[in-house]
Amino acid sequence: MRLTCHCLLALLCAVACAEEPAPAQRPARVTLIGGTQLQGLLSADRTLMLRPDGNGAPRKFEFSTIKKIAFGRRVDPNQENQALVALGDLQSPKFELREKALAQLRALGQAAVRPLRKASASPDAEVSSRAKELLAEMALPAGTADDQITLADGGSAAGELAQNSFVLRSRWGVFRLPLAALTSVELLQPGAIDEARLPAAAAPVDIVLKTNPAPASAAERWPPQDGRLPPPKALSGLTVLTIDNAPSGQQPGSPRRPVKAGERIEDAYAPLGVLLRAAPGVAIEAVETKLAGLSSGLGLQLKKSDLNVQFAIPGSFSRQDGSWRAGGVMIVGGAVDARAAEGTIGLAVYDADGRQLAEVLSHGMPGEEALPPGRNFAEYLGVRSAVPIARARFFRRGSGKEQDLIIDDVFFDRIAAVDHPVDQSGVWLASGEHLCGQITDASAEKGVSLRPAFLNEKTAAVPLSMDDIERFEPARPVAPVAPASVPADKDASTTDKKDKLLSLGTPHGVLLQNGESFRAFFLKLDDKEALFMLPGKTELRLPRQTLLKIDFAPETPESGELPPPVELGKDEKPGVDFTRRDQNRDRKEAAPGPPLPREEEGLGVRGQGAAEKKEAPNADPKAEPKKKPQGLDLQSTQELQPMPNVEIQAADMFEGELTVKDENGPWTFGIAQVKTLVFPKDPKAQNARPKFRAWILTLRNGSRFEVALIALTPEAVTADMAGGVVTLPYRVIDSLERKKK
Repeated sequence: MRLTCHCLLALLCAVACAEEPAPAQRPARVTLIGGTQLQGLLSADRTLMLRPDGNGAPRKFEFSTIKKIAFGRRVDPNQENQALVALGDLQSPKFELREKALAQLRALGQAAVRPLRKASASPDAEVSSRAKELLAEMALPAGTADDQITLADGGSAAGELAQNSFVLRSRWGVFRLPLAALTSVELLQPGAIDEARLPAAAAPVDIVLKTNPAPASAAERWPPQDGRLPPPKALSGLTVLTIDNAPSGQQPGSPRRPVKAGERIEDAYAPLGVLLRAAPGVAIEAVETKLAGLSSGLGLQLKKSDLNVQFAIPGSFSRQDGSWRAGGVMIVGGAVDARAAEGTIGLAVYDADGRQLAEVLSHGMPGEEALPPGRNFAEYLGVRSAVPIARARFFRRGSGKEQDLIIDDVFFDRIAAVDHPVDQSGVWLASGEHLCGQITDASAEKGVSLRPAFLNEKTAAVPLSMDDIERFEPARPVAPVAPASVPADKDASTTDKKDKLLSLGTPHGVLLQNGESFRAFFLKLDDKEALFMLPGKTELRLPRQTLLKIDFAPETPESGELPPPVELGKDEKPGVDFTRRDQNRDRKEAAPGPPLPREEEGLGVRGQGAAEKKEAPNADPKAEPKKKPQGLDLQSTQELQPMPNVEIQAADMFEGELTVKDENGPWTFGIAQVKTLVFPKDPKAQNARPKFRAWILTLRNGSRFEVALIALTPEAVTADMAGGVVTLPYRVIDSLERKKK
């Protein structure tokens, strides 16, 4: 009998083990609103309940059947109430109240989606129509207000989850995550998380949900004039999509190919970080246009549809699933048809939460006599913002509502990440996690101490080893940086000249003796060192013997592309070369600011006539006049010939002077027409090139350097780069990324 009981007990245990429920915890990757991404073991001891559309009979889902959950945005109830009040005001007979309500709904962005969706089903035709129009304006992805479950077998379901929170045990602690703070949960394969690295199970800590405040009014029309500045001058330093060519590959640096009329181009510029979108069912095609913009060739023509320009980090767009890493710009615009009536074409810009930052309207054509030559049918609409612009919308209104929308020359500045708030730093770890928060301490030896944004401000910062960091993006200012004040012991006129110089065009190309190249503004050269200026007015001083070439008109990279390296031509000799006549014309058109005075266009200096020269410093007044260098004819209107094998002695961009020396002695002349300076090669210089620099430093203007990290503080990075040691404040740095070996 006892044996029988033991056998029965063993059989029951075997059956129980065979029917053991799924483990109470599942490996998962969790993404929070604000960009933080954590990994760990997710509590999976409950069946998930999903109510379709928030109503109806709920559906049950076991964690073992789920691959991913994408959460709809849960917004502040107070903001939803504001949206409901504004929707009521849309029915007011008072025009001013209706306009104020529209502005408030646009400013609420994502927070107004649920009330607008309900209003779009209203039996009141006018209310329903207004709500649908506003939802179309916001252009938020379908289902952003719903929770989306993707099943392991490929199926999916949408609705509203009944749960209030999830619990995650991560290496940083055990946290309770409210659904309002979640963007997604991705279930990983068993064994994907090393449980030995996780803390012991404990009472969960509630994370802090910080809402992103509505941006202040910090956007304005750009250029501030009426849009009829000569485009090459106004758009210098920006990326311009002329629609005539597009990348031929998936990556930003792909060679260009010509675009053909009739070609669909919604994703043609995705490698550069630009996605073009129209109303559902409307194709975006390249067409021949009559706009006298930069290209006067192909453009876009949309029938009864707005044009949405969505920004993504260059190279992040996936053609497989249509996903991308969100990006933003500070300047955006394009050429529109100036023949349209005033106020019938507009440009609106939005932040990453769908909130409208600004709206500008066209001026139209005032009259032929008021338009510059060659600009008869193009008007440039643009916006500059202190808050990152994630999307721009070109639209028609009023009497132009039924007209086609014609767009050309879409322009923008460098695309930067907007998937975490700009006032927080972002750190990507080797584990695949991503933390956002405030830097409290930093050093090159110990690493970074970061207080995650989801923890209470009284919580201790998290220490992160530099060996564990793959990428670091510092917080950056939301508002434009004010000009630096002039120290009491400095000459204000010199600072004014420096500011003016730094506003002119793109940085110069620099090639060092050891083969490294970079972009910076060249300022001065003497017998000992060269002075360059990096973004943020940070000076870089290099021994002159480290220089091989300075290119004053380097090739401009496209958005998302690295500046091409500066190279020495096969037959290029030490000396001075000048801009050719056709090159000079392009250079003048591309440079912003007023045109150079006539005497500065030639080689005269400081108001002297073109036939006059300036002796080198400390020249003997009794000495015989020096002969001008061979090939240099200051009075001739012919193209200036190169000056090979001359010794480059000094240069000063503030004064616009260059001093060289040949067999006849030193000679000083204007530097305005100089294209390149080439210095003699040092055959031993290649041996001095660093064998390996562990980090890649990218500046906000797109310049990129391989660097050896020397010091890290909560405010700046000090690095050995480009032959010198430089300290750069975070406000000019885009990212610091570990170099792949």
